[in-house]
Amino acid sequence: MTNQINYKKQIILPTLFGVEASTASELKQLDLPEGKTVVTDGQVSFTPGEEKEIPKLAARCNYNCRTPERVLIGLASFRAKDFDALYDYTRELPWEDWLDRDYAIKVSGYSIKSKLYGVPSMQSIIKKAIVDRLILARKLAPGSHICEDKKKGELNIRFAAVKDEINFSLDTSGDGLHKRGYRPLTHMAPIRETLAAAILDYLFFLRNLKQGEVLFDPVCGSGTFLIEGAMMASGLAPGLMRRFSGESLGLVGVKAFKQEREYAESKKKQISDKDKICFGSDISAKIIEDAKNNARRAGVESMIDFRTADLLQITYEDIVSLSPRALIIANPPYGERMASADESLIINRALGGIALDSHAGMNKRGLRLGVITADSNFEAEIGFKADKRRKLYNGMIPCQLYQYFKTSAREKFED
Repeated sequence: MTNQINYKKQIILPTLFGVEASTASELKQLDLPEGKTVVTDGQVSFTPGEEKEIPKLAARCNYNCRTPERVLIGLASFRAKDFDALYDYTRELPWEDWLDRDYAIKVSGYSIKSKLYGVPSMQSIIKKAIVDRLILARKLAPGSHICEDKKKGELNIRFAAVKDEINFSLDTSGDGLHKRGYRPLTHMAPIRETLAAAILDYLFFLRNLKQGEVLFDPVCGSGTFLIEGAMMASGLAPGLMRRFSGESLGLVGVKAFKQEREYAESKKKQISDKDKICFGSDISAKIIEDAKNNARRAGVESMIDFRTADLLQITYEDIVSLSPRALIIANPPYGERMASADESLIINRALGGIALDSHAGMNKRGLRLGVITADSNFEAEIGFKADKRRKLYNGMIPCQLYQYFKTSAREKFED
């Protein structure tokens, strides 16, 4: 049975659908050891050449990765087509070597295109197999109870059943990585930080920043795009303001996190207090105040200029007065999220009016436009097809990232 189990440990980074390419790109910038990166739907994994690298890699990814949802350690995998096989193979695994004693054990997971598809039943069988293995390893009487003290710690074991292949992993993040620690204050329908960072990557924010392009969000809300952009520009690691569950796990530990915190802090760049590279506005003075507080907590308030302004009153001249080049980015209210269809129409047309020539459709001099929305009428409402579209998910809402960057004339949008 042991020969049919793959014990090769790896780092697994679950992502929102559509974000995988950005996460894979991030990994290339983290000075990783030799290993293999694999990209699949909703996940990027990295298998190092030597297993001893796993604790360091888990800590490094937790501190530095901006776009994945969390960091898991892949433990083992095997094929199972029935519940008996699932129990037997799971019980065969050396859980006593992987799990911290007396920590509470939580099992969660999913099944896709597998003969085993009853997730609650799979959770129960897996938990029973793990407990039975621990009872055996501790030389307790069959049927004994093991101590699970949530106050001492919690072990989040995840399984993925895909086409009868069962993969086990252990969570090292705790709270999702989108919880950076700078946004305790929220208003309705913010965009997730991990998605905002990926969108900035897809829009080549850092590359164009070097050429003098600033970031402008005319419906900035709690300031997520601008704060993420400022953190990226300053090299400020997204995980430095929070703690991780992996710090208390035997498979990773506080030593690895201490060492990797030093690595993350070494990436920070010296940015002049006079360098305003991000600009944002919102119609609500209260929301702008919250955004300023979020930026202050993130340590990037000196890089962002927040103002109270009505999108419908913002002009092209207002933007180029800030900088000759700007990327206009927006996550406007839309249909099922906040705005009515009529309100969405007004907002969409206003965004298009700022960045695009109303007759020829070309981008106005110095401006690019990137809008994420679930509104399928977006192109029709601003009158011109996007130069590029990318399907993304804002939470559970399917969206499109519409990108306008060409300076040549466009044809009018037609259904």
